[in-house]
Amino acid sequence: MKDAAELFRRISHFIDASASGFLQLLVAAAKPSTLNRILNCPTYPAPAGTRGLTVAVEDLRDVMRRPDIHLPTFFAWLYASVTSLQDRKQAGQFFTAHEIAEWSLKRAKPKQYDIICDAGAGTAVFADAIVRGRIGVQSYVGIENDPILALCAAHVLDSINAPKEFRIWYTNFLTLDATAFRRQGMMPPTFIVANPPFVRSHRLSGRDQIRTALKSSFGIMLSSLSGSIGYFLTRAAELAESARSAEPRKKLKPRLLFLLPREARGAAHVQRLRNDLQIMYGWDCREYQIPNSQTGIERHSSNALALLFVFERNNVSRLTPAHEVNHIRRVQDVLEIKRGISTGCNEFFLLTEEDARRRKISKKWLRKVLPTRIHIPTTHFSLEDWESLRDSGLRCWLLALPNRDLDQFEIPVQEYLKEGLRRGLHATPTAKRLKTWFSLPLPTEAPDTFVTYFFRGVPRFIRNDAQVFHLTNILGGRFVSRDLDQKRKELIIDSLNKQAVAWMESEAGREYRDGLRKIEPREMSRLPIDVALFELACSEGHEARAASALLFE
Repeated sequence: MKDAAELFRRISHFIDASASGFLQLLVAAAKPSTLNRILNCPTYPAPAGTRGLTVAVEDLRDVMRRPDIHLPTFFAWLYASVTSLQDRKQAGQFFTAHEIAEWSLKRAKPKQYDIICDAGAGTAVFADAIVRGRIGVQSYVGIENDPILALCAAHVLDSINAPKEFRIWYTNFLTLDATAFRRQGMMPPTFIVANPPFVRSHRLSGRDQIRTALKSSFGIMLSSLSGSIGYFLTRAAELAESARSAEPRKKLKPRLLFLLPREARGAAHVQRLRNDLQIMYGWDCREYQIPNSQTGIERHSSNALALLFVFERNNVSRLTPAHEVNHIRRVQDVLEIKRGISTGCNEFFLLTEEDARRRKISKKWLRKVLPTRIHIPTTHFSLEDWESLRDSGLRCWLLALPNRDLDQFEIPVQEYLKEGLRRGLHATPTAKRLKTWFSLPLPTEAPDTFVTYFFRGVPRFIRNDAQVFHLTNILGGRFVSRDLDQKRKELIIDSLNKQAVAWMESEAGREYRDGLRKIEPREMSRLPIDVALFELACSEGHEARAASALLFE
């Protein structure tokens, strides 16, 4: 008897790293009952009489008959052999190990009345776990928009003799609503399980249309920073609400079971969505750390999945309007966070004291700036600190020229700008966005505080007592209330630094190598703060204005 590794080698040899070869094999091995499992079944090409096809089909059918071979995992291996790792990352595809599927279902075991929807079914690993675990449910539908994976999933259902109510639906989960389910003769799902594709916001096509549709139908406006996770979770909650509304007498308690990467715990836009779901619809969330047995489909350890979120709908029936959800205070209610000045070439636009003196550039064209690549050991940066850096020879002066013709400046400035032209600085991406390449747009005043957004440990808030400008290496914050005294500013900065520890405990931001983390300005603005801090930052007459800050972007 051939073992799994030998069968995989033989089938891979026939497929020859070709997606069309894999699809040909799947179609050739399919029975009419296999294709009948697929709703909205795509038109698959008829298999050609390729040499070796008959033997490969026999090998695949041998795999599908073998109880010692986990078929969803085997199909995942084959799929990985015909698609590059880069393409799978681009699509956000991370297959679920069968141990994790079984473990997850034990955390939120489906009930007999449950209509299961697998949002992003892949190779139907959850359907396999339900059938093998003898978990009784009313029905199962796996949603999959990849034609190869849809056929893999249908093969799995056939091979494990899943009930006829177990189907695969070839469609895009994000476009579905309760009406779409009813058109297929199905009720909306009461239990939605998902290891959704992990795609960041800037790579999502058509997000604005779906975002608007969800706001219109469900009342929740996702953050513009939300990746695919937020869209899947919101659509799942909407479908589950439809199921609950359709059967009001049964008092159903829909559940959502989501496998997510670690950063989902701390990302501000995910926290905001969880708050909205809880406050507006009564979705309570339990969080579990996934055991360290998750393995990648290429047989190496993977941390793609780290957390399990189980959402359960409580018996709250009154929806809280969005405009009433205003008690959650965030950094943006206290500080306006902005990026720093982008010069396009710091080496040219930043000068040392000696540079300015030698080139005879008047101080009227220079502004104090925080130099790059320095360490600020305390929570305040004073004028004395800046002067010390200036005297040590660091680039502490920013060239700040108005928008005028070059020949209207003094001769020393003209010569320096001509040097910049010879270096091609007028052709940099930053320069091309400006009216005049050397006239940098500056804010009217320096920030009240600096905020580290690339950091190890925790982000830091630093009072800008020196009132110097900042570049893109650090964020700047301006107090929303403009009439705070020095003591209250110190207390606010101190409190923010303490709350930053809590943000890191919930793993806010995105982690890079060697413990380096990054929190983008908009995400930083959305991080929660204590109500006491908000009240401290509100001067008389300001609180009403701050309290009206919209929760939704």
